[in-house]
Amino acid sequence: INNKEIVLIDPRESTIIHKQSIPSIKVWGVGRENSSDFAYVAKDKDRTKNIYKCHVFRCDNTSARIIANTLRDICKNLMIERGLLNTTRDFSNNEIITQKRPTSFPESIDNDMTEVSFPTPMEEQKKHLPCKYL
Repeated sequence: INNKEIVLIDPRESTIIHKQSIPSIKVWGVGRENSSDFAYVAKDKDRTKNIYKCHVFRCDNTSARIIANTLRDICKNLMIERGLLNTTRDFSNNEIITQKRPTSFPESIDNDMTEVSFPTPMEEQKKHLPCKYL
């Protein structure tokens, strides 16, 4: 993984199997039962179609959690570079108004917070989907 793309390399042949640009990745995650499983969903290379593909890999040497955290840090840095993290944009009357995002809540909101109970999480049945990497 570098600042521009994720590269999947065959460890035996030292050849590149797949490359994915980081901005095209929409979501990623680590396996719940096996921390060496890493997956991401990305827009297909053919930009004319809105096709998304899920890529799932088993990491041999590196924890998938390390890859996920590295990807998170790279995305955060890209957003900071592009000015998207600390500002919001309002498109009204054909004008772009850039506003600084707040970093804390006013005290009045903090005092009005009430206890909220969340439902107990439910465990879903395991689903096995046979698939092939293309």
